[in-house]
Amino acid sequence: MNDTITKQFEKRLEDLERSIGHIADKKLPSDILKLAEDILSDKKYYHLQDGLWHKYLDLTRRSKFLKGLKDREERYRWAETVFQAIKCSHYSLLKLLEQRLSLHPEKPLFVTYDGEAKNEYTYRWVDSRLKKIATAFLYVTDYKPNVAIYSENSIDSACCDLACLTYDIKVSPLHSHFGYEVLEYLFNKLNFNIIVTDTEKRLDILKELREKTGLNFEIFYTGGATVPNDEGIIYLEQILSLISHQDTPGVLSKREKFKLDDISTVMFTSGSTGMPKGVMFTNYNLISKRFARAAALSDVGDNEVLLSFLPLFHTFGRYLEMMGTIFWGGTYVFAGKNDIDSLLQQMKIVQPTGFVSIPLRWKQIYDKYQEELSKGITKKSKSQLFREIVGNNLRWGLSAAGYLEPKVFKLMNANGVTLCSGFGMTEATGGISMTPPGEYVKDSVGIPLPGIKYRFSEEGELQIAGHYVARYLDANDTGEKKEHWLHTGDLFKEDENGYFYIIDRVKDIYKNIKGQTIAPAFIEKKFDDIPGLKKAFLVGDMKPYNTLLIVPDFEESFIQKAITQNRLKDYFSSLVARVNLSLSPYERILKFTILKRNFEESRSELTAKGTFKRKVIETNFHAEMEELYN
Repeated sequence: MNDTITKQFEKRLEDLERSIGHIADKKLPSDILKLAEDILSDKKYYHLQDGLWHKYLDLTRRSKFLKGLKDREERYRWAETVFQAIKCSHYSLLKLLEQRLSLHPEKPLFVTYDGEAKNEYTYRWVDSRLKKIATAFLYVTDYKPNVAIYSENSIDSACCDLACLTYDIKVSPLHSHFGYEVLEYLFNKLNFNIIVTDTEKRLDILKELREKTGLNFEIFYTGGATVPNDEGIIYLEQILSLISHQDTPGVLSKREKFKLDDISTVMFTSGSTGMPKGVMFTNYNLISKRFARAAALSDVGDNEVLLSFLPLFHTFGRYLEMMGTIFWGGTYVFAGKNDIDSLLQQMKIVQPTGFVSIPLRWKQIYDKYQEELSKGITKKSKSQLFREIVGNNLRWGLSAAGYLEPKVFKLMNANGVTLCSGFGMTEATGGISMTPPGEYVKDSVGIPLPGIKYRFSEEGELQIAGHYVARYLDANDTGEKKEHWLHTGDLFKEDENGYFYIIDRVKDIYKNIKGQTIAPAFIEKKFDDIPGLKKAFLVGDMKPYNTLLIVPDFEESFIQKAITQNRLKDYFSSLVARVNLSLSPYERILKFTILKRNFEESRSELTAKGTFKRKVIETNFHAEMEELYN
């Protein structure tokens, strides 16, 4: 190889820059990819000027370029070049933001609504505010800030988070419902010296924490009104008003800059099974994930508007929605209230292009469509009706963190919304797998995202490694550079096309009295989408045979009729017999009972995602289960 290739690379990038609105040369994207691969394969030419790699990262992350690559295989190859380019050019989140700011300074980055009154905050405005916030954090802690954000989603909480992420300040977003005990545990563990909060209730918890423990930390308050007894509180808006644009360069230039592999942020699990578990992320984890997701969503990126209700202490809310918006150069709209009625109203006002959500919200959108369709009084087409509900611009979506019925995917995809399913974890900086756009496969969570390595244990547990697979806070660091493999705790199967299917949680599988292994979720899923049946819960751990707890849909007219005719048990007997035909003999259900109520989150029987808490259910329905084995 000689310098000719480097010059060709630079020339082709210039061609791309001139034609980014419309790439007439169909070979251009593939040519650029091949040149990048050639350069990166030769260590002598690996370290080009940082600016050239930064240009490559900016120009090729755009949808027009990615759609110009031949196929998925080329897009995944592109991702691998990007991972190397990030490392060799020391590409940072600050550089990413500066590129977007240079491209469209007056474009709205954040949008809020007061009723129908719209408030826009441009990339230029946000950039200025981040600099002031970072300056304030650095100044009050003598250049050693360690920040926690204990707040609901807002402009202030998002800007405080971004100020830390872009200006090399350690930061941890905390669940807004964490109480005193959890906060005390986390503060002792991570030694926060700044905490940002937003309400008097949370402020009172923090004051009590500071008074009782003697912990030394500054409280930055973002609430609008001055609160009583405000000793020792720094009002964010007040301190920012004292900082001029001339002050920020001097303070920011003195900060200690993170390396790509330095830990920049810690996120926490919800703590539903004990104290929250911390996950440590490097800048490289965060940046590499954004490019990996772009390779998997090549159609996304043109004038994106995301209606975002997931909180910033949620991995998808922080990384996919907020940081994804910045990566794509789009607009992030704060959803405010996240009940379904408010959300549907906002969809009409905001007209989003993309929507990332838990399955419940997608199901509620589906139900609203069916409800309107059933009225049968409209002269509008089905397509018009659908668009009145979700808006005219919605073209893509992602459903993650739980099971969503195939009929919802079919409706969305049939009406021009490319809805993908996926599987992710906080530990993987969000997504691990996703169904390729337009290639939905029933019950699958898709194929691995670019940058993910995977393997299966003997029992089928998915284990992953890769560029954005993070480590736990308490992980023992021996200093060895061994590849980090994360145990997901989930059993999977992979089909001949590389699509993943979740079978069960490792902790939920059990053995019957003969030692035969049974995955309850695999069997329970066979009862999904059955008319008249809301929930089915399998029982059989260390038992001689499997039994089933059934929750009927008592609102169904034919279920009500079956009850009056005393034929309800006959109906469910036929369903169980049909499912048994698809099961191995030791998996089959020999008895069942019909419950009088559904499983409830308020009784701790379900997680926030709607999945079973098996031990709690087994305790609460102990009497019903005992009868099945008498």
